[in-house]
Amino acid sequence: MLVRRKVSYNCEIYFNKQVTILNNEEHMSEDNVATLRKLGLSSVEAKTYLIVLKLQTSTPTLIAKGANIARTDVYRVLSKLEGLGLIERAIGKTNPIKATPLKKALKYLVDQKKRENIEAKQGIQNIIKDYMKYEKTPEVATDKPEFIFLPKNELYIRKISYEIDNSKKSIKFIFSLKKHAHIINEFENNLLRALKRNVKIKIVTETPSVDYYQSEILKKIEKHNSYVVTYRKNIRIGLLAIFDENRVIIDTSKEEDSKKGPALWSNNQNIIEIAQFYFDNRQIDQKTVTL
Repeated sequence: MLVRRKVSYNCEIYFNKQVTILNNEEHMSEDNVATLRKLGLSSVEAKTYLIVLKLQTSTPTLIAKGANIARTDVYRVLSKLEGLGLIERAIGKTNPIKATPLKKALKYLVDQKKRENIEAKQGIQNIIKDYMKYEKTPEVATDKPEFIFLPKNELYIRKISYEIDNSKKSIKFIFSLKKHAHIINEFENNLLRALKRNVKIKIVTETPSVDYYQSEILKKIEKHNSYVVTYRKNIRIGLLAIFDENRVIIDTSKEEDSKKGPALWSNNQNIIEIAQFYFDNRQIDQKTVTL
């Protein structure tokens, strides 16, 4: 009985010591977790491995406390990490969970990522081989009126970039001042290429502060004669873009980030005429501004 109490007492001391480490020391950083996520682990899996690595040996209870997850989920995570070779679980020990040495574990993850990349590249080639024949080229694409919803993601960015790069005569923008700064920075190279093709770019935006004129990107773009800016008050729309007077993008959000969307793309002639009318109306009585 005395021996059993002594063992129980020692286990309690060890447990409290490990909890103290978790509570008082920075046992992981968000950057380290992010790195492991890039190597294929989930956030919980990364935190679990780092906790076990820090404590050297651990238990499901300690892991649940350190990673802030339910104990029932710990066993699923441990099974995944064990399958990846990142932890070892001894049988019949008080503290059975031990982390694989760091350098060896990282090598496992990097090798796994390399294998996945090789498989993905092969898969990409198979998709191209099987489905490229069904894809319409721009030359034969339909000219029927279309409306395309652009959600809050990279599709919005790619669509604007594509339209700028494929404009042959003119590009017209109306946007809020916040949107102006972000668009100029996001699509600097696209706009410069368009100007080199002698595409006329007209912009209507809100009157900026004096500091705004110090932007080096803005100075580089606005030195072109085919780039004209009109400053107006109270721009109510987030972004209106007209490309060659036959495609339009409308974004009602005035958020600075171009991914905030959503937006609408259309080549419907009625929508384009309304957009053109709105643009012309906002350009009336323009004031020349020398930068």
